[in-house]
Amino acid sequence: MMLMALVALLGCDSGLVEVGDSCANAFDCVDGAECFTLPTSPDGQGRCMAECTAEERLCVGGEVCLGAASDPSTRVCYLGGDAILGAGCADTTDCETGAVCVDFGDGSAPICVQACDVRAPVCPMGMVCEVLTEPAGFCTIPDEETTP
Repeated sequence: MMLMALVALLGCDSGLVEVGDSCANAFDCVDGAECFTLPTSPDGQGRCMAECTAEERLCVGGEVCLGAASDPSTRVCYLGGDAILGAGCADTTDCETGAVCVDFGDGSAPICVQACDVRAPVCPMGMVCEVLTEPAGFCTIPDEETTP
């Protein structure tokens, strides 16, 4: 009993890693986080990322809520890749925090663009939130035909 009281007073490191830190599996992460491993990760090492739901498009910190390729029901607030806005990408996991990879279908390579939620769109001035897959969207300059 005395030992438990001492541990409570001094604090105890649970051994669980925080959001953003490296992990090997979901059991490594604090409650409310999942170990998200990219298929392109050379060492199979993941990062703990906060959980989100399919109803969310953007998380509180502006991260995109993504489903894991191995289990789409597992969704995380994706902390981002290395490709900046406007840079080429193969998929959204390449893009920086808050961006998605979009192929405009015009023959050009896909690029990272700012993500938005069509239900509550927030885009830079002069841009609109275009539907990607409801409620997911991306910020783009409106077509001339659709502007009044």
